[in-house]
Amino acid sequence: LSSSRRRRTIAKAPLQWNAGVVYQGLVPQRAKDITMFGLAYGNFSDDYGHAGPAYQVQPNVPYVIQPGGTGAIPNALVLGAQIGVTF
Repeated sequence: LSSSRRRRTIAKAPLQWNAGVVYQGLVPQRAKDITMFGLAYGNFSDDYGHAGPAYQVQPNVPYVIQPGGTGAIPNALVLGAQIGVTF
């Protein structure tokens, strides 16, 4: 194929980073509980396309059965959300 007809390889996300922190014992009455916080960033390449300003909210509602696997901790309903912003 000529160079003009070859398929271009485009990186969809040429830049991405992730970071996180895990801490045990944030609440004194629940010393064995673990608290986690994470961040992720990704950047779409200009060649892949431009998105207009937008946002998204994705609910996250898991029901945890037998946390810790021992039965010593009651089941729990956990409420959360994932939020994304494009600008």
